[in-house]
Amino acid sequence: MDNLTKRAQPDRSKINMDEAFEVKYWTHALGVSKEELQKVAASHGFDIANIPIYEMTPAEADLAPEAQYTVFHPSEI
Repeated sequence: MDNLTKRAQPDRSKINMDEAFEVKYWTHALGVSKEELQKVAASHGFDIANIPIYEMTPAEADLAPEAQYTVFHPSEI
């Protein structure tokens, strides 16, 4: 549970496994179960609360067809 006596901003780059909403979000975002998330972290010797996770999602405008580029290898030209 969150310590409500602390006034500092929470670290948004870490997963708090004691908060159900965080676990639900990250298991959905990463496509894994809670057990898989814990198991992988433990197998690498990590405390899951100390793993920084960044969601790398492009902006919606960057997904539009007109924002896309075609890249050719020099041998294709």
